[in-house]
Parts: sequence; C-alpha cells; structure tokens
Amino acid sequence: MQHVATSGQHGNVHRVLVVGGLARLEREYRCCGPEGVTVEVANVNSARLGPSVSHSDSVVVIVTNVSHAAVQQVRRYARRCGVTVAHAVSPSAR
Repeated sequence: MQHVATSGQHGNVHRVLVVGGLARLEREYRCCGPEGVTVEVANVNSARLGPSVSHSDSVVVIVTNVSHAAVQQVRRYARRCGVTVAHAVSPSAR
C-alpha cells in the first residue's frame, strides 16, 4: 500500500478503507499505516460498505479477495463521493 502523507478530508487524519483481503491479516492491515493515517478494514460485502467508503479519504481494493458486487458498490460510492480507489493484487500487508 502506498503511504499517503497528506491530511484527508476529515482533518489531520487520512482515513484509508481496505476492502477485501484476508480476515487473518486484518490486524496487519490496520497497523501498516504511517502516523496520521487510520486504516479501516471491510472484508465482507454489507450495507455498511457504502457509508464506510463515504467516510474515507481513499480506498484500497484487494481484487483477489473480494466479490464483484463489493467492488462495484465501492466504485459507485467512491465516484459519488470523490474518493480515490486503488487496486492491489495481493492480500499481503507488505
């Protein structure tokens, strides 16, 4: 994941939402952000996914571990809210 040094739309904290990935790596995803970056993880498609995107400054979608429906929902909400979406091809936290 690329480290973002700018402050987000929510003050001095840049909020990153990780969509997909492996549940067993959730703790590592949360810990890999530098100071000033808060990482949230959503590894299931749910009704809360859209609001989670709208409260984030950027989204990382781990494409090998997420449903097509979740990706479509993330892209739709991100486009509406002006949130940047990046795609990762590996669930590794490194």
